[in-house]
Amino acid sequence: MGSKLTIDEIKAIVHYALGRFYEDDIDLLKYGVCEASMSHRIAVYLEQYFIDNKINDYHVDREYDKHINNGRDNDNLKILRHSKKRTHSHRPDIIIHKRGNNDNNLLFVEVKKNKGITTGDNDDLKLSCATSSKLFNYTLGLYLNIKEDKAEYTWYVNGEKEKVGNA
Repeated sequence: MGSKLTIDEIKAIVHYALGRFYEDDIDLLKYGVCEASMSHRIAVYLEQYFIDNKINDYHVDREYDKHINNGRDNDNLKILRHSKKRTHSHRPDIIIHKRGNNDNNLLFVEVKKNKGITTGDNDDLKLSCATSSKLFNYTLGLYLNIKEDKAEYTWYVNGEKEKVGNA
């Protein structure tokens, strides 16, 4: 894989991580654990993929709350909530990026459990903003709904929903 991963490569890595999650950790859903526990395990599998494949340039982080660009700390990730016309701080459930700048922000993920496939307005806005804004510059966004038998997902590219489906 080259220096900047393609959308198809990122999706393949996500599918790998979800496969591992469903093989090894789906019992978390049966136990009723919170979304953070499940997203942690998915993040572990994403990170393991990078380690196993010697892709050392990227970091997999959970609840990452800093937006640093050009060496400046812009504090929390800020996303404008149009409905209430105020700025809202947000920590994504999982991101894949290179820390310190926004040149290689690959994936922004929101994880839910046993919800409808339709994203809520707030999640939709976060994912659209993260993938369309030059400020955040994420290549791909993912709304991931974990269910017992399958994961339902919605991909975001350039601020738009690309595909709704099952993994």
